Amino acid sequence: MSDPADRGDVSPEAIREFRELVASLPADDDAEAWAAREAVARAAAAADVRRSLEQRGRLLVEKGFPLAALDDALSPELDMACPPLARVARWNPGEHPLLALAGSTGIGKTVAAAWWALHCRVPGMRFVRATTFARLRGRAHQELLDAGALVLDDLGEEPLDRAGIVLANLGELVDVFYQARKPLLVTSNLRDVDFAERYGERIASRWRQRGRWAEFGGAPSRRPPPTERQRSLV
Repeated sequence: MSDPADRGDVSPEAIREFRELVASLPADDDAEAWAAREAVARAAAAADVRRSLEQRGRLLVEKGFPLAALDDALSPELDMACPPLARVARWNPGEHPLLALAGSTGIGKTVAAAWWALHCRVPGMRFVRATTFARLRGRAHQELLDAGALVLDDLGEEPLDRAGIVLANLGELVDVFYQARKPLLVTSNLRDVDFAERYGERIASRWRQRGRWAEFGGAPSRRPPPTERQRSLV
């Protein structure tokens, strides 16, 4: 590293700053000092990543994601060995755009979905609870169809109307994401067999063709299947 004092066009202040920098560097054989510097650099990089995730988290709150789930997903104590988290971390939406995380309440399905949304860079991410989805019509429903990626939370908790509108809207949603190969992440208390019974073979077949159904722990709760009229409208 040459001394700028050897050049005639460098100011005395720049020369002084350069020499102070050189003096602060550890010797080539000072492995401990270099390791400490690398640790500081890694910590700074990790802090930058966390600030970026926190900024994205604020944007996701505006898209409907629950703040509590995002806070848990950002926690330094988050256990990536948690089965729903481990499963969503290895999800490849390009290969299987539909993924369901199924299991009993309290096992971390929604937190896993929030973690995925924080790390997914697909534009147009949205979140909706199934009970809210069941009430959406018109433009609000179309906005979900237009989303670049969607988390549909607690599927199976929504009431099914006698006219079959909810089933028809769900069938349309699955069709759109299936055809466009857009990521659709569902959380549910249903087992896969109960999912097929409740929503019909047409929707279930979409999941078998381009999706994955991951069940974790315990015995998920059952929900009553729809009537024949409701299914005929899907």
